[in-house]
Amino acid sequence: MAFGGAATGELAIMDRRIRAGINLDGSQWGDVLDHPLEIPFMYFHNEPYQNTNDIYYSKVVGPVYRGYIEGTEHLNFCDFGFFSPAFKWMGLLGEIDPYRAAKILNVYTQAFFDKHLKVTETNFFQVEFKNYPEVHFKSRNTD
Repeated sequence: MAFGGAATGELAIMDRRIRAGINLDGSQWGDVLDHPLEIPFMYFHNEPYQNTNDIYYSKVVGPVYRGYIEGTEHLNFCDFGFFSPAFKWMGLLGEIDPYRAAKILNVYTQAFFDKHLKVTETNFFQVEFKNYPEVHFKSRNTD
């Protein structure tokens, strides 16, 4: 989340051992703009900031995915939703159920890494959207 995702993109251009990466609701920083990512990469965002990394998404050379989840805010991308309803009352969490948000992030993350690291044939990104109507997703340079 946040700087972790930015670090993933930055590390991927510095270290050829990195074969795929994900940025979960973080702004991308660093040299990635001048050195577009060649590895598979996925950006997932909260609804209000769904276009945060558009410039980076448009420059990725390898397979790239971008999605956002309706009803989310930044703290829905970590475990704050499980601690206290106060975070929702303060507007730091979106309306989505925290278990639903965690399920979506887990399923999409696993499908992404299965496809690009395990090289498992999957049609998840084409078929499973109907099970997650709150997810808005697009991709480029993919099969």
